Amino acid sequence: MPRDLQKGKIKEAIKFLNEEQHFEPMDNATFAEFSAELRKAANEGNPYTHIHILAHGSLIFDHKKPSNFEYGIAFKSDTPLEEPYKATSAEEIKSLFESLDNDHLPYMVNYMVCDGANFTNGVKPNKNPIQATFDAGVPMVLGSQFPLSMPGADYFTKRFYKALFRGVDVRKILGDVRTGLYKKSDDFGFDWVSLVAYLDLPKNYEFELLKNKTNIQLNVLNHYRDKGLNDSESKDDFIALKANVSRTLDTLNEEVIALQGDSRNEELFLEYCGLLASGYKRLAYIEHVESGALNSDTTDEQIKFLKKARTQYQMASNQNLSHHWSSVQYLSLQMVLTGKFTDEDLDLWHATRLAAETAVNNNSEEYWAFGTLMELLLLNPHPATNDAERLIAYANALVNTAGNVEIKGTDPLQSTYEQLKKYREWWNAPAFKIPQKLLAKNMDLLQKAIAIVWTE
Repeated sequence: MPRDLQKGKIKEAIKFLNEEQHFEPMDNATFAEFSAELRKAANEGNPYTHIHILAHGSLIFDHKKPSNFEYGIAFKSDTPLEEPYKATSAEEIKSLFESLDNDHLPYMVNYMVCDGANFTNGVKPNKNPIQATFDAGVPMVLGSQFPLSMPGADYFTKRFYKALFRGVDVRKILGDVRTGLYKKSDDFGFDWVSLVAYLDLPKNYEFELLKNKTNIQLNVLNHYRDKGLNDSESKDDFIALKANVSRTLDTLNEEVIALQGDSRNEELFLEYCGLLASGYKRLAYIEHVESGALNSDTTDEQIKFLKKARTQYQMASNQNLSHHWSSVQYLSLQMVLTGKFTDEDLDLWHATRLAAETAVNNNSEEYWAFGTLMELLLLNPHPATNDAERLIAYANALVNTAGNVEIKGTDPLQSTYEQLKKYREWWNAPAFKIPQKLLAKNMDLLQKAIAIVWTE
């Protein structure tokens, strides 16, 4: 039902979620078609999570019973009428959502509909489509209690979904959007007053929001890793790309500061430190790619961002030495930037190896630890004669273990491939300090390990 402008804004908002294939616009659908689509998706175990309805509001009025009036939604009619739309009542809307199991109810329904939340007739059992949808169990229902302008609906769609799918608290979003509508009331009239929200947020909403933001920020960074660089050809492309990643890093940095020292959220703190460090490392990599693409020297910028990444990894490592992934990433950048380990770094190298080996021994599905063990061997300042064989054995163990479990989120094989590729194609440059004796300088070994974990 969204018109082209709103469809475009919604699709743009979800691009970081890698869910474009699940965006299903329905143009001029009848209520029967709309209902059938929701039930079909629910029956297939892939229910809609967010529903956006752009339609006209329609007064339902019975001349024989003047008091029995209400505002409904003008869905397209499949029978001949004077107008090609048929008003759907709040009772019909409620029945639709009540027919879905609780597990298959959408998380949010947004009605961009004039008078969709109109309470003019208070004696009706189902006052309006917005309240009826909320009463049916949908935890977040948005709508307009008065006539809604099209520019206002467009403005709301653009501002709301962009923030929602970046993990911003929905209460803050609604406040910001209402303020924006008010400031532009000459264009949007009384839309700022009209906005209505029914919310039933879980008790642990703030905690779940933090976890969700972690996944969203990771998706943003992966989006620019996987797509952004491939499409960048000019100086302006790289400027825009770095600006986008920097905005994500600003958000992550705020979360790290807020969580630092909070023992209740140590796991989230470690994740955010890791994400922030990864973001700085990706900024450094963008500078590296720009250097080759535009024949410019960005070495100083690369080193600046790698140092920032090292600091964040060290913070996470200091917080919890069992978090072997943060520790090995710190050790990696320490060797890349300085070419040596301090006595404390050597102690950390042994502690990290012990943590990774313990993780493997205690959990048969601990695939990330194999990546840590591989990289520790690459960085071993006193390599043993069998380190190369052990590294290949860990690569095979990673593939075998990761192939036997259901993986959600980042693919450990791709992540390991991306990390090994940095040693092969980036950190072997003269600007970096990795000593020749380390296995990280063995290009044949790196290539063999890469061929095991990833097909290029």
